[in-house]
Amino acid sequence: MLEDYYMKIVSLKCPDCGANLSVDAGREFCFCQYCGAKVILNNENEKVYRHVDDAKIKQAEVERQVRMRELEIEEKESASDIKRKKLKFVAAMIAGLIGIAMIVADGVSGHISLMSTCGMMLLLLPFFIIVTSISDDPKKNRQANSQTADGMINFPDLLLFGKYRKMSYSAVEVMLRDAGFTEIKCVPLNDLPNGFVGDSNKAPNLVSKIAVNGSSEAVFFGSRFKPDAKISIYYHSYISAV
Repeated sequence: MLEDYYMKIVSLKCPDCGANLSVDAGREFCFCQYCGAKVILNNENEKVYRHVDDAKIKQAEVERQVRMRELEIEEKESASDIKRKKLKFVAAMIAGLIGIAMIVADGVSGHISLMSTCGMMLLLLPFFIIVTSISDDPKKNRQANSQTADGMINFPDLLLFGKYRKMSYSAVEVMLRDAGFTEIKCVPLNDLPNGFVGDSNKAPNLVSKIAVNGSSEAVFFGSRFKPDAKISIYYHSYISAV
């Protein structure tokens, strides 16, 4: 009976740490008790090893949340874009109707005076301004909203008060470029040991801090910078990352 028990045990080495493992032959998989790697057994003669990278799973979840946030922003911008187009259409229609009405009135009177021409231009001017001033490009609208009269750019609200620490560096870079900033670089910190799982505040590719012109203290509510301000995005990364 003891021999039957040992016949059901399979010995193998963990592919990650090299530890000797003993596994029941009938099991489909097991976990290494030393490093946590998951070992999958296809049959008695073939063993396929697969390490479950919890860090990558966590990062994928973080990036999914960031993408959902980006989609939410895009959805709001799309709704605003529809409203802008409706406003432009209505303004153009009203301007057209006013123009047609004044032309008809001048035709009935039999002459077109300078006064009526000037009056028509004054009536049409507000609608012309509305039609030409509203951009159909959401990106241009974001930049127009973020840029002040003196050419400075407001730092995006979504990145204030440390909110960027739950975002990937690539998403933060996109938001800053959309706001109008041009000089942006992303700097890996190489501060995480290989296999580090992390949490919601410290995981691979999550932003650690943002520095503007060399200072991480410069970013606060109401911060304004030149479009060519030097912005550095520091993010967590594995030690082996280059």
